[in-house]
Amino acid sequence: MNKKTFWRVPVFSLIAGFLCYYSYAPMMSVLGKITEHGLFLAYFPYVVYFVAVLVIGGLVFFRNMTRKEIFLSASILVVIGVMILVAEWVALHQFDRFLEGSMFWTLGNWWSSLIVLLGIRIIPNAWFCSFVACFAPYLFVLFGRRE
Repeated sequence: MNKKTFWRVPVFSLIAGFLCYYSYAPMMSVLGKITEHGLFLAYFPYVVYFVAVLVIGGLVFFRNMTRKEIFLSASILVVIGVMILVAEWVALHQFDRFLEGSMFWTLGNWWSSLIVLLGIRIIPNAWFCSFVACFAPYLFVLFGRRE
C-alpha cells in the first residue's frame, strides 16, 4: 500500500461530507417548495447523499484499490471518529460541555448522517447510533477488488 491509496478514503470522505453539508440548504429550499411536510421529504437528501457518496466513491475513486487497502484507509476515519465521539461523550458527561473543535469532523462525515437518523428511529440512543455511523467508511470495502 502506498501513501496515495492510504489517504484516499479519508480525503474523499471529508470532501464528500463538506459538499453534502453545504449543498443541503439549497436542495431543501427547492424540495421545500414541492411539499411542506412529510417524513420522506425529510430523509430524501440524506438517502441521496449516502447512496451517491457510496456509489461515486466505490465505482470511481476506489475501484482500483483492493479490499484490504480500502479497509486500512477507512480505518483511519473509523479510529479518529470513535476517538472524537468518546472525547465528546466524556466532555459532555464530565464537564457539561461539547467540544467545539469536533464540529469540523462532524461536517466531514455528514454524508453518513442517514445511519444516525434511521438508527434513532429504531434505537432511541443518539450516542449508540453515532458510534455505529463511525463505521460507515467500511462500506467502501464492498467496492474493492479481490486480491
